[in-house]
Amino acid sequence: MKKRKLFFLFILLVILVVVLIYLFVINKSIQEKQLLIDVKSYADSNLIDVKKSRANVFGKYRKIEDAVYQYILDFQKQYSKVSDYASDEELTSILSVDNYSSDGPLFVQSNQYIEKVRSEFDQDMQKLISFSTEDGLEEYVKKLNFSSYEEKVFLDSVNKSGLFSNFNSYQDEFLESENHMNSIFNSIVSTLGFLKTNSDNWKIEEGEIQFSTEDLVNQYNQLVSNLL
Repeated sequence: MKKRKLFFLFILLVILVVVLIYLFVINKSIQEKQLLIDVKSYADSNLIDVKKSRANVFGKYRKIEDAVYQYILDFQKQYSKVSDYASDEELTSILSVDNYSSDGPLFVQSNQYIEKVRSEFDQDMQKLISFSTEDGLEEYVKKLNFSSYEEKVFLDSVNKSGLFSNFNSYQDEFLESENHMNSIFNSIVSTLGFLKTNSDNWKIEEGEIQFSTEDLVNQYNQLVSNLL
C-alpha cells in the first residue's frame, strides 16, 4: 500500500515536472515565436493605415503584443499631428489681404504666431522621428513598466519581425516634410519682412495688394511663388 502511494506520488511529481517544463520552456518558446509572427503581420503593412489583427498569444505575450500595437498607434497619431501643420488655416492666412490690413505693416502678431508654430512643429517632428530611431524605441519601451525579460521580447519582436525597419523607412519622408515646412516658414517670414521694409510702397485697394513700382511687384510675386 505504501509502495503504491509512493508510486502515485512519483507519477504526480513527474507530471508536475513535465507541466512546469512545458510552461517555462516549451510554451515560452512557442509564445515567443507566435508573437514574432503576429508582429510580422504589422511589419508587412502600411504603418499609416495598419489595423489591429487578432492576437494568437496570451498572458504576458498578449501584453507585449498590445504594447507593440500601441507603439504603432502612437506613431500614427504623431504622424497625423505633424501632417496637419501644412494645412494650418491661421498659418496659410497670414499672407492674405485681410491679414495685411489687420496686422500690417509691422506684422507683430503674425511673426509671433509663426515663431510659436515653428517651435511646436520642430518638437512634434523630433518626436515623430524618434519612432524610427533605436534610442527612441528603447526610451518608449522603458516607459511601459515591463520586466527586463518583457522589454527584451518587445525589442526582439520589433527588430526581428522587420517592424523597426518599416519605421526606419519613413526617415526620408520625415526629412522631406521637415524641409517643406521650414521652407514655408522661411518664405512667409521673408515676405512679411519685405512688406515691412517697403511699408510705404504698398497699399490695399479693392481687395488686392498694390505696389508703387513694377520691380516691387516682381519681388513680391517671387517671394510668394516660393510657397507654391
